[in-house]
Amino acid sequence: MFKNQNMKNILVPIDFSQHSKAAFEIAYDLALRIKSIVNVYHVIENPRTSILLPDLYLDGTPSNKNFNEKLVSLAKEKIQKWASAKTGEVEVVVHASVGDLVDEFKKFTKEHKPDLIVMGIKGYNEKNLNSIGSFTERLIKRSDFPIFTAKAGFSRKVFNTIVMVADFIENEANVAFEIKRLNKLFDAHVVLLRINTPQDFMSDNVVGTKFQVFQDKYLLDNCNLFTYNHSIKEEGIILAAKKLKADLIAIASQSKNILERLLPIPNENTLEDDFIVYLEYPIWIFRPQFKLPSEPGLAEEIKGFKFF
Repeated sequence: MFKNQNMKNILVPIDFSQHSKAAFEIAYDLALRIKSIVNVYHVIENPRTSILLPDLYLDGTPSNKNFNEKLVSLAKEKIQKWASAKTGEVEVVVHASVGDLVDEFKKFTKEHKPDLIVMGIKGYNEKNLNSIGSFTERLIKRSDFPIFTAKAGFSRKVFNTIVMVADFIENEANVAFEIKRLNKLFDAHVVLLRINTPQDFMSDNVVGTKFQVFQDKYLLDNCNLFTYNHSIKEEGIILAAKKLKADLIAIASQSKNILERLLPIPNENTLEDDFIVYLEYPIWIFRPQFKLPSEPGLAEEIKGFKFF
């Protein structure tokens, strides 16, 4: 019933920015732990403005006939240098192509069927609408795969505490599945975060009772509930994550308004620049995998999952 229980195929889209390099580092370390393959993919949208041009022209001006082929070859060589610098035994498969970023990526994921996408939160040129940054935003809204976002300078390899923002009451089976998956992937403790706002308030006694029923139903051992009161939900999430000393924030992809405020992508509705605490945290975005969380037998199925 559930897809992608085993994460054996990690995809890293890169544009050679420092953010995408951080994504590659995270993907490699995760693949080393769970014995997964890493597919690294670069799309050259406009060969005449490619970031690879300076390196290309160092070897002489290519002819029009082999211009694109040389760019693809150079992209693969640069990616391979990243992989060669690593000391672990992870299979890294290098890919590059020329074309529209969205179309090429769609074709690639259809063919290779990744279990997880790890990508930079911003692109090489964050003002360019075709950069990885805006592509990340579009992908989050449409992807059926979980997405792990990374940023430049991020070096943490251990994720002890994961704060999850999800409605375990309305989407109980989806949330239980994701908690178990994150427990297993990162050997982490998951804190299920409930933000109480004036418009959406639930007493500690009520939400605590509901959580206990949920926890017992799905045999969730390595998780707990934390409630936090704040007038604005998005700011409450960030402040609670700081208080909990989170290493990672996990959030369901259907929470569009929250994602727009948490992800540092240029947008009229994003938080003020002075409130950039959230940049301390990478973000794991997941999509519910089915529509009927109360289907008979589902709880028993989730209890016995073996992910790897």
